[in-house]
Amino acid sequence: GVCAALRWAVLSWAAVRTLDNKELADGIRAAAGALEHLPMIRVVNLARAIESMQEAGVTVTGLAAEGEMVVHDLATIDRLGIVLGGEGAGLRHLTRRHCDHLVRIEISPRSESLNVSIAAAIALHAATRTPSW
Repeated sequence: GVCAALRWAVLSWAAVRTLDNKELADGIRAAAGALEHLPMIRVVNLARAIESMQEAGVTVTGLAAEGEMVVHDLATIDRLGIVLGGEGAGLRHLTRRHCDHLVRIEISPRSESLNVSIAAAIALHAATRTPSW
């Protein structure tokens, strides 16, 4: 699954706090054990965590419908961080400002948006593909 494709994950404490115990348990179960093998980093301030990743040479991208890059461009970035927003609201304004790039997943005009786990899977798949030029 999605977690198996990651080297590590950063969880914003604000995002974790908003989940009730059932949602958190469901998410852990859905990861099918991959979370047991994935180093987790919990942060209180996501903006500062993004800045730290950027200082370490990570290009931080945020998934957003109005992104200037398309998801397939992720494969061209060596040290990549992908930021996902909450379902419905998406990325917060401050988080968007801290990202190096906003990336869009092109979907049917009849669809409003994607479930965040589906968007994550598409982005991770695109990021791990070999560019075909």
